Amino acid sequence: MKHRLLTFSALFLLGTLLLASCSFIIGPSLGDDTVEKEVSLLDLTSVAEGGAMEDASKKTMNLRGLQNADEVFYVSLRDYDSLLSAHYVDNVRSKFSDSDNTWQVYVGDTYIFYAQLSASGLTYGGSLYSAMKGEAQRVQTSTLYYQAKNESEVVRADDNRVVTSFSGLRYYRPMSRNGSIYVPLGILDNQFHNDTSLAHLYGYGLGLLQYDSREIFSKTVTVKAEETSVGGLIAVAAKEAGKTTMPQSLVQYDYDVLTYGFMNNYGLSSTLGIASMEDYWSAYDLKDALVEKDQGRRMRNLFDFFARLDDGHTALLNLLPWWDETSEGYSRGKFGDVSRGIRTSLQKSRQEHRESKKLGIYDLEISDSGETAMVSLDSFSFAYDAYDGANIKEGLNVHEQDSYLYLCRMFQEAADKGVKQVVIDDSVNGGGSVGVLLKLLALISKNNQGEIGYFNSRNSAARILSASIDKTSANAYPYGPSGYVSRDYDFYILTSPYSFSCANAFPFFARRAGSAKIIGQNSGGGECTVEVATLPSGRNYAHSTHTHIVSIDKNAMTYVGVERGAGVDISLNYADFYNLTAIEKAIQEYKEAQSTEN
Repeated sequence: MKHRLLTFSALFLLGTLLLASCSFIIGPSLGDDTVEKEVSLLDLTSVAEGGAMEDASKKTMNLRGLQNADEVFYVSLRDYDSLLSAHYVDNVRSKFSDSDNTWQVYVGDTYIFYAQLSASGLTYGGSLYSAMKGEAQRVQTSTLYYQAKNESEVVRADDNRVVTSFSGLRYYRPMSRNGSIYVPLGILDNQFHNDTSLAHLYGYGLGLLQYDSREIFSKTVTVKAEETSVGGLIAVAAKEAGKTTMPQSLVQYDYDVLTYGFMNNYGLSSTLGIASMEDYWSAYDLKDALVEKDQGRRMRNLFDFFARLDDGHTALLNLLPWWDETSEGYSRGKFGDVSRGIRTSLQKSRQEHRESKKLGIYDLEISDSGETAMVSLDSFSFAYDAYDGANIKEGLNVHEQDSYLYLCRMFQEAADKGVKQVVIDDSVNGGGSVGVLLKLLALISKNNQGEIGYFNSRNSAARILSASIDKTSANAYPYGPSGYVSRDYDFYILTSPYSFSCANAFPFFARRAGSAKIIGQNSGGGECTVEVATLPSGRNYAHSTHTHIVSIDKNAMTYVGVERGAGVDISLNYADFYNLTAIEKAIQEYKEAQSTEN
């Protein structure tokens, strides 16, 4: 479906000004019903593998909370900036205006981020990412773009400030004090922790605000390797504090932060016909169902909520065993059941086929004619641990970890064997990294160019991302791109309804660029990028965002989405998916039909 990039800038600016000018609308006042307490906020992500709980990064500060709200603490923008300050790079500068509750962040002289709080909602623009320390982030980025040149072109740069609303909150609404606005810490952490790569732990449940630090840290608690995830560390802390049942105040706090997240950050509301997430909450009685006091029923209701948002990207990611939660009543939804069923069936069929040919998963399969090769591409991943700066570590089978290097190796082997056409098996690929997607699009292109579009349906901003691979790198991997020319092949991409997310975008963009023909069954959708959010209880969930991966026509200012799949040029029965003789026959029949038409 083609959509026009409408001019929303005037309307969007009006919304921003209205929100900014409504300072006379205030929430409850912070008066005698509040407490101010010195607490230790812990960042458990700072604990190294095999470390101890007391190694967690601790910051002592005063936080304000409602007297009878079980210490759900409220923060101003200044407070939140203070929490992040220990993790800033050296040249970060924050600027505040108390008169209108605004916060600006600079790295050196470069303005990178803006936020404004009112009792109605949060307005923000830009990103905190470049302000944060994190060598792992930067190593990961350089790894991702190894042997590639990447560019970004702004197509539509409407005011990038985003307005979010607090209207759906029921229990912990914003408060004001001396003209400043305070919101629950969980709201800001939910909104920005993806930018900061920090998952601060807060609220009644994890202590970590409430627990007396002496209670947990009076003795060394050795952390096992399997407990180094944030969830594992929380479990250790909760066990030490003797907690087994989630308090109702935390249930309500989780509900408010979840409501805020879906009302403001869920990107497929209009696609699924949800005009208002608040109305959606009411239509399914979710306001009461998700705060049900009986834990078993509440969990079944939570599973049901995520199953209803059946888009393949949106899902509940973890249970909270430290609150004795179980998976009883878990439901994936129809999309999950169908797509996983197809994947299981195809995986079994492919395994039986490759075993009959005595082929491993990373082996190239050549047809009996010698003209066609099949390569299995099961993810879009990069080898984070396989790189040492700009070089690849010795002695590692990096092609088994990095999809780009894997295809380079497979294509080189195909060239050595005189292959004329390559089938890239994308049929059981559930997706992965957009950065890898761009590199692979460049890799199979005729002009060394991979291109995708990003369209943000929340602020109408649009840009085009492109990548080209470096075929002359002095430190190229031995099976690197300098040793082969991709235009020597005819490419075909084998897809199924399980080809989802990046595995759905790959055939879509390759087909539009003329790099490949699509064979098999229509791919499974997954147009939006995905984000992981953290709730006060430590619960994580993933959701489709407002960023749609689309093909943008700069001249007509229109875009074409891929939520309904990439389409196919050559239909193939499932029984023939891994039969190279049948695939060659189908391709030949397609070529003959095209020749006749022309």
